[in-house]
Amino acid sequence: MKPRPLLILLLLLFISLCPGRAQAAVSSLRDGFDIYSSVKISGAGIRSIAVQPWDGKVIIGGSFTLTGGTPETTRVNLARLNTDGTLDPSLNHNPQGSVNAIAIQWNQADAAQSSIVIGGAFQKIATPEGDVDRNAMARIRSGDGTLESFDPLTSPAAVVNALVLPPGSSDIIVGGSFSEVSHTSPCGNIATISLDDGSLKSGFSGGVSGGEVFTIALQNGKLVAGGSFTGYLARFTSTGLPDPGFYAYPNGAVRALAVQVDGRLVIGGEFTGIAIGAAKIFHPREHLARTSDNGTIDDLDPAPDGSVAAVALQPDGKIVIGGEFTKIAKPELAGGVFTPALPAPARNHAARLNMDGSLDPGFDPNADLKVHAALVQLDGKILIAGDFHNAAGRPRTKLARFYPEGGLDDDAIAIGTTIVSLFGTEDLGADILTFYAHQDGSIDIGGLFSNIGDELRARFARLKTDWSLDSSPPGDLNLGNGVLVIAPYLNGDLLVTGQFGDIDGVLQRSVLRLKSDGSLDADFNSRINLLTEGGGRPGLWVTRAVGMMPTGNTLPDQTPEMVHFIAGGSSDPEWDWENEIELIPRFFLAKLNHAGDLDATFAANVYALPLSLIGGQITALMVQGDKILVGTTQGVVLRLNADGTKDDSFTELQLGYGMVNTIQQTAGGKLMIAGTFTSTYTSDDGKSWNRHIIRVDDSGVIDDTFNVETIYETPDGWGIDGSFYAIAVQTDGNMLVSGTFNRIKDGKETTATRWHIARLSPEGVLDPDFDYGFLKGTSDEYNLNMVNAVGKQLDGKLVLAGAFRSLDGDPQKRLLERFSDGWAPQEVVVQPDGKAVRWERRGAGPEFARVTFEHSTNGVTWESLGPVERVPGTANWELTGNGLDLTASGTLTNRFLRARGYITNHRGGAGPMVETIRVFYLTPTAAKQPQTIDPGDITDKTYGDLDFFPGGYATSGLPVTYASSDPAVAVAAGDEIRIVGAGTATITVSQEGDDNYEPAEDVKVSFTVAKAPLRVIADDQYRAYLTPNPALTASHKGFVKGEGTSVLSGSPSLSTGATLDSGVGTYPIVVAVNTLSARNYRFVPVDGSLHVSKSGQSIIFSPIAERTYGDPDFSLGWSSTSGLPLTYASSAPEVAVVVGNQIRIVGAGTTTISAWQVGDGNYDPAAAVSVPFTVARAPLKVIADDQARAYLTPNPALTASYDGFVKGEGTSVLSGSPSLSTAATLDSGIGEYPIAATAGTLSAHNYRFLPVNGTLRIFKSCQEIYFPAIPERTFGDPPFEIVASACSGLALTLVSSNPEVAQVNGQVITITGAGSAVITASQLGTGDLEGAPERSQTLVVHKSGQGVVFSSLAQKVVGDPPFTLAATATSGLPVSYASSDPSVAAVSGNLVTIVGAGTCVITALQSGDNDFEAALPVSQSLMVASEGEPPALSLSTLSGGAVTANPVLNLMGQASDPSGIASLTVNGEDLTAEAASFSSALPLAVGANTVTLSALDGAGNRTTRTLSITLDPLAPELSVPIPPDNSVTDLPTCTLKGSVTPGSTVTLWVNGSSSQLLAVQEGSFTGSAYLVEGVNTIELAAELSGRSSRVKRSVTLAPGGAALAITEPAQDLRTELQSLTIRGSTNLQQPGSVRLEVDGAQFIPEISGGSFEQQVTLAHTGEIRIRARTAGGSGEQVLAQRNLIRFERIPGDLDGNGSIDIQDASLLLRVSLGLIPVDFELLAHGDLAPLVNGRPQPDGVIDVGDILVLLRRIVGLADF
Repeated sequence: MKPRPLLILLLLLFISLCPGRAQAAVSSLRDGFDIYSSVKISGAGIRSIAVQPWDGKVIIGGSFTLTGGTPETTRVNLARLNTDGTLDPSLNHNPQGSVNAIAIQWNQADAAQSSIVIGGAFQKIATPEGDVDRNAMARIRSGDGTLESFDPLTSPAAVVNALVLPPGSSDIIVGGSFSEVSHTSPCGNIATISLDDGSLKSGFSGGVSGGEVFTIALQNGKLVAGGSFTGYLARFTSTGLPDPGFYAYPNGAVRALAVQVDGRLVIGGEFTGIAIGAAKIFHPREHLARTSDNGTIDDLDPAPDGSVAAVALQPDGKIVIGGEFTKIAKPELAGGVFTPALPAPARNHAARLNMDGSLDPGFDPNADLKVHAALVQLDGKILIAGDFHNAAGRPRTKLARFYPEGGLDDDAIAIGTTIVSLFGTEDLGADILTFYAHQDGSIDIGGLFSNIGDELRARFARLKTDWSLDSSPPGDLNLGNGVLVIAPYLNGDLLVTGQFGDIDGVLQRSVLRLKSDGSLDADFNSRINLLTEGGGRPGLWVTRAVGMMPTGNTLPDQTPEMVHFIAGGSSDPEWDWENEIELIPRFFLAKLNHAGDLDATFAANVYALPLSLIGGQITALMVQGDKILVGTTQGVVLRLNADGTKDDSFTELQLGYGMVNTIQQTAGGKLMIAGTFTSTYTSDDGKSWNRHIIRVDDSGVIDDTFNVETIYETPDGWGIDGSFYAIAVQTDGNMLVSGTFNRIKDGKETTATRWHIARLSPEGVLDPDFDYGFLKGTSDEYNLNMVNAVGKQLDGKLVLAGAFRSLDGDPQKRLLERFSDGWAPQEVVVQPDGKAVRWERRGAGPEFARVTFEHSTNGVTWESLGPVERVPGTANWELTGNGLDLTASGTLTNRFLRARGYITNHRGGAGPMVETIRVFYLTPTAAKQPQTIDPGDITDKTYGDLDFFPGGYATSGLPVTYASSDPAVAVAAGDEIRIVGAGTATITVSQEGDDNYEPAEDVKVSFTVAKAPLRVIADDQYRAYLTPNPALTASHKGFVKGEGTSVLSGSPSLSTGATLDSGVGTYPIVVAVNTLSARNYRFVPVDGSLHVSKSGQSIIFSPIAERTYGDPDFSLGWSSTSGLPLTYASSAPEVAVVVGNQIRIVGAGTTTISAWQVGDGNYDPAAAVSVPFTVARAPLKVIADDQARAYLTPNPALTASYDGFVKGEGTSVLSGSPSLSTAATLDSGIGEYPIAATAGTLSAHNYRFLPVNGTLRIFKSCQEIYFPAIPERTFGDPPFEIVASACSGLALTLVSSNPEVAQVNGQVITITGAGSAVITASQLGTGDLEGAPERSQTLVVHKSGQGVVFSSLAQKVVGDPPFTLAATATSGLPVSYASSDPSVAAVSGNLVTIVGAGTCVITALQSGDNDFEAALPVSQSLMVASEGEPPALSLSTLSGGAVTANPVLNLMGQASDPSGIASLTVNGEDLTAEAASFSSALPLAVGANTVTLSALDGAGNRTTRTLSITLDPLAPELSVPIPPDNSVTDLPTCTLKGSVTPGSTVTLWVNGSSSQLLAVQEGSFTGSAYLVEGVNTIELAAELSGRSSRVKRSVTLAPGGAALAITEPAQDLRTELQSLTIRGSTNLQQPGSVRLEVDGAQFIPEISGGSFEQQVTLAHTGEIRIRARTAGGSGEQVLAQRNLIRFERIPGDLDGNGSIDIQDASLLLRVSLGLIPVDFELLAHGDLAPLVNGRPQPDGVIDVGDILVLLRRIVGLADF
């Protein structure tokens, strides 16, 4: 059956629906490195450049202002650029002066901790937080931009021009103009400075003088400096001494130095010649020269016509120079002699020279102004920087980058806008189907297009390095159909394949070869046309994939000979439809030799395979060593041997309907297979992916951990399966995938929009930052705007090709684009002995399918070195072993090594080749020497011990190897012994020798590993009282090496004696080994505990009905579920109190009645309940007393009485008076008149008033007695007068019937007791009046109330003697007592006897008598402690009464007690959480300070310590950096070092022992102290002129344990800093063994050489606690402590004591007089003048004006 036309096939391959709306892209859409278009830069220029090796970002320094970024920002003199030239805004430090040198301190473990060291002519750096002083040098942390405290240069007006970081060193070499380091170390313009502390490590014997150092280089362990100093060039030995064997004397300044691999020194500068040797023989050399290691000069003499300011060496030995020259006067080498060329070639300010000094014509930057700096990046690109505005004919302000081949790193021409589709306006997604990107930036493209601009280019075109059309051959091939594959040869030939059948109308069967000159290889091409049907195979119709396999032979042009695999579709497939049998295969696969001849054996074997095994056309092919993988249109993947037979070690894949478009191999050997097929995977948890890309292992098993699904969503919401057309695998394992899709779901189920191209991690996770936005086509209905091909250049740039008509909305970006896409560093390394070669690669470059290494003596003729293997787990390739020895072909000469990497194309077949060349130089080796072995420390161990390094060594210094006779006991891994199991093995120590040493005799050591102790621990169990015992279990502690119970067999036995009704308490759970066994463990049973806890309970309660004042006591009726009695309380005792279970009403109002049950030995406390309770006021009648008078007599006084008093109360509870009135007048007639009563001003808390009117009766004038009722009274009321009268006004006689209740005296009644008495009134009359009838009234006297006074009870301890209670009643009646818990305290009379520990309530009672009501009970709690010992409080601090000059006092100590510490305070600050080991910093005020420590234990006992410490700022200063305070040591002796005010004496005490007088020399002293185990308090006192000052050091001795100290700061202190570097020391070396805590924040500092450091942020003012922790040898915690008190800066507080006083004025005066040098701190506090609007405006100097301002502030005339 004949194939359908091409258009139908394309539709099957590429059709998709139109896209939705565009989305913003986040990836870089930049190609070239163009600082000019991304930022604006002005100023003098760039003086220094550096590239971060981990990410390729470019750091520039100089004298400039740079503006750019989004949003726009400005950088001054220092900036960092991304790899595409855009501004990196994260670096924002702006030196206020030129930056002349930059060095990168790379932390390879954590790049974010790397540092950028800068040098220049600045004194300050502007930061976002403000200006910071930095004198000519600064260090900035790369990751977060932190400006570090590094500021070593202290000479005024210092300038730094050169910085060099020696490999493997923590020092930096600095050159420039300076004379002092760290205030104390003089030097002369060159110095080695410690990067750790900024100290001077070497001053190079005084350095150089007479001018500046401009440049520094390291030459074979020596240091060479160049500059304007006397002599211009100097070399120093490794010890820092002038090198007596170096004789080179330029006659002008040296500006640039570089050292070649052979040790020769390239010198650039302003000189015109160099005098050589002791005789100083002059050699003319214009601005550039080269000397050997001994200073002799060679023939390098290109003679640039201006000064050379920059020299950079390429790996291939070429020399890049920059400066002020415009010509190279001697560009060529003829007959070994440089001869001038006429005219001299122009090279404006930059050029590249070959190693022999001849001019490289391929590199011409043509900068229009001076070049100051040049640098070769790790990806081979070249950076130049300086004053220029243009380079290579393009705008480039101050900075430009070039490809290694010499072309400007610039944006490619938008060639895609000129490519004409074969289908005109129809967009079938096939405009560009393939490309081949040359290493120099040029590119060949193939596909379905007809023209490029006005030029005919049918299906194939060649573009130049700038992507403009290349008109050189082959020009227009006029192929008859599409190009699918372009495959290169090493000699520049190309293999072009596809669907075409002719070249310009002449037969050519879908494969042609172009020679490197662009002509057709007629011989090869004619052989292709012979691939017709025959011999059981079909003819060739379409070639879709090509592979090449090296034969191992070399062609005459020195390129490897290749065999070809041509794969695709057959010319005449035939199918038996009735029987569904394929008669003639649809696939075509052939193996051809380099000339194009068919391998008949291969063809016979391939076509002998079952036709159904392959099926369909072959669409993908990959060469895998000596095998080939093929993929077909039917979703089949098969691996064949080189002879065409099936490789049975690979299981063929049947992926279902859909084609396989590409097969790629990852660095780990896995295969990535992608296409239009669908492979569905559903995970165990039901998640599903329809995969069009899969990963398989080398045997063909699909890896179901790699899951990616693509979908194409149409605008109307339909979703169809997506597809993949191409994969490009990167060096870092990431991969670019392209095809037809707009939605992608990765293995983490992240779904995102990606238009036809995406990046995946090696695990199949979508890269969230890679997104080029919407790729648009032209058709409104069918948009085949997929990306057909993708690839990575060696520099990491991405090339993509397809049919897209715009990218992210930009119509200029179409069909073919190139973008910056990451950093791709590489380096070829030759081992010094010549026995290994390695190509180190990382980043975003292309992955290689294979690599070759060749070497050459001249860089022209090359020889292969043998098979190259990938370094497992890396992207590196290495050749070693197999007799490789590069020294065999010569030493002490420069030779060349060429590394070539072969990249598969987008379909997996033959693709681009890239290469890199480097020069290497080897030295000869000496004869072999004998050697012996010391096996090191191989002592017996216990299973679980850490793997150990025996430390064995050979006398040769070569590493020894270890081997174990029993791998079940121990194995050797390198120089480490790894413990595997218990038992005994023999460890054999060997050293096999090398080129210099003979093998050593083996040493054998017997090595025993004891079983590890494994604790079998009965798990503690818990249950409540009266609940069943839980199941008893056991756990195991002591497993090592991550093991668990799986290594055990059998089980332990567990038992306990506790029963169901066992009371609250702890019962042992006994464990026995029983049947437990294990190979590597011995068992240690550990009993556990069954804890019977209290049961829970609750309170049963109900609401309380409202009552009225005076109501009787009532019971609540509440109870607990446990049956235990409740305790009650009233929130308002003035309303109600609780007596027992009774509520007693006290007053009107509202209260809350609370009840709780505190539990007992078997029950937990119940949750308290609270219920509101209201008491209404009692009604009180205010009764107007009835009155009577005789007619015409005055109204009597109106009175009132009361009815309704309760609780025995009377009028004493009232205030105010009622209002009484009557209408009766003097002449009112006989009758009754109402007496009106109202409340008037009456008030009472507990009563409401009910007025009752009375009656005034006017009667006839006769004798009768008016005697109203007597109001009730209360015992204790005062005497009162009876209201009674005779109408005649005559006096009455009153008599009491019961004098024990009331006695009468006249009309006054005195109450004598409670009860009742009848008072009788009589009037016997006179001669004119008759006696009046007697009248009687009953007087009722109520009992009086009373109260109890009962003071609180002091705490007691079990065993205390009985004590007497002393409560009293206000009535004077005796008081009785009751105890709520006789098990705690028993009461007999007023004597209390202590019974046991606990808390009980002692209640005082008075029950009343005939005259007094019962008093309310009064209760007091009595706490009885189980013991009376106060907590132990140990303290390490200054002795009480000490005087100190330190404004911060450290107190270190411990508080402990068997009952626990309930509270620990220091001057009120709570330190309870740290009671076990506390450290506190107290700021001291000038004068005496009282320090109080108080510890309270769980039993209520308290220990208090009080100290008096005096702060005397005038006392001699005493500084003790060693030892640090609060440190831990494992050594019994302690060295003390410090300084003191000169003239002082220093005395030492250790733990209060007798004093020692220490010798003081020039203000410094040393001493030693013998320590005891535990905490030691060391005190030192300084005395001078009658004043003394003390400091203390707390040092803990832990013999055999871990040593730990915070060494900087060495003691607690006050600080204004917002960040600080914490430094410390330890005797531990393991990474992560020290944990640093700063106010709860955790850090794991790196340990190096027993030291660690950590930059920390001091986030708040006040005390900041810093704790360093590690574990001792027995697992105990080791703790070193430091406290900082951060405070806001106080202008004028020079001595830092927190106050401004005359001491500060005295100090400032000494500074202004020059008696004290000015540093940053003094300037920050003392620069106060002038005052502007009452606020200091510092002017940068300290003078008398500042002193006057400070004095005004001290006396109150200024306030700031």
